[in-house]
Amino acid sequence: MDETIRQWIVFIVHWIVFLGLSLAFLAGAVFNGCVAWRQWVKNISDGPSLAPLLFGAIGVAVVGVAPFGELSDRWPYLWIPLVLDFGSAPYFSLVVYEVFKEKHRQ
Repeated sequence: MDETIRQWIVFIVHWIVFLGLSLAFLAGAVFNGCVAWRQWVKNISDGPSLAPLLFGAIGVAVVGVAPFGELSDRWPYLWIPLVLDFGSAPYFSLVVYEVFKEKHRQ
């Protein structure tokens, strides 16, 4: 196989993986926002789950596999998906707050 063709295939696969993970992250972030809305605003709880953390990890992977720039250039931005996805840092912060509030209420 010609080296140019091989490079194009790698380039296209890289973009497909990046876009697929990006769509999964966006869908998961919307899903986590809906779950949070149901849980904290409407007081409808489906029980605890570790699934919200999955989409934050996918977001970190999106930043890591982005097909532009060097990985070392993206290191400072790996935390951004964890803040944008409500199921990660914001959700964890609310859970810690609720546990702390419950402990001190008694």
